[in-house]
Amino acid sequence: MADSAIIAKLDQMLARLERGQELVYEQIEALMNLHTLLAPLNAPLPPMRKWAIAPDFGMLLYSLLMEYKPTTVVELGGGVSTVITGYYFAKSEDGTVQSFDHHPLFTSLARKNVEAHQLIDVATVTHAPLTDVTLNGETWQWYKPDAFEGVSEIDFLTIDGPPQQDNPHDMARYPALPILFDKLQHGAIILMDDTHRQHEQNIADRWLAEFDITKLYEVDNEKGAIVLQKQ
Repeated sequence: MADSAIIAKLDQMLARLERGQELVYEQIEALMNLHTLLAPLNAPLPPMRKWAIAPDFGMLLYSLLMEYKPTTVVELGGGVSTVITGYYFAKSEDGTVQSFDHHPLFTSLARKNVEAHQLIDVATVTHAPLTDVTLNGETWQWYKPDAFEGVSEIDFLTIDGPPQQDNPHDMARYPALPILFDKLQHGAIILMDDTHRQHEQNIADRWLAEFDITKLYEVDNEKGAIVLQKQ
């Protein structure tokens, strides 16, 4: 390998290392800010990153809650975000979060976290198994729609599920708006995680083309996020 090629490869490795260090700092900073905003905590926060949301997404979520002051939050995919949103309502004393998760184990863990943090008055977690859902001739594997029959007047929708991995269909989270759009209040905020992935980018583009929503902004955090609003 020529000296110039070796130098270029080393520069790339150094840039990745520097970005990794920056990312770790950004997550630590976000986690510290979260602890400050949520204090006093009634229990340790659940583990974050990997499959769970990252601290920077948690900060984005809490900032949006403080800005838009919703009273009815629905989550697709529960966990740390349920605890964060629960603390928001425990402090504001006006509203609730309803979380839905496809996996029995994750549902059980989320419920235990809600109980440990003493948030059962403001946060509920429902098991909603995945099933085939047909929309305009296309089939998706998404949460059983019956689970949402009692849900209405949503003014904040957090989308972090179902997972794309092992889902037999592309754009696994797409059915969220076709199924829940009429349950959203005018002006409702729609926050979706993982938009650095192509699946989520395609979902957002399709929603913007098919529904009366507007894109407020995208966030270049660790996993990527997008903030939409129903008109």
